[in-house]
Amino acid sequence: MPKDRVVYYNQIDIGILELCLNKNNIFFDRQLFVEENLELEKNLIVKYLIK
Repeated sequence: MPKDRVVYYNQIDIGILELCLNKNNIFFDRQLFVEENLELEKNLIVKYLIK
């Protein structure tokens, strides 16, 4: 994957995962973190707690 597209695809992956969890009535808590050591953009990191 091109380095400049990692942030974009990570955000899509987070969205797809949350859509799947919601569709299957799986309840979760989410914590968002920002990885700031990137040259181009800030990358989101997500930690999920499945209830």
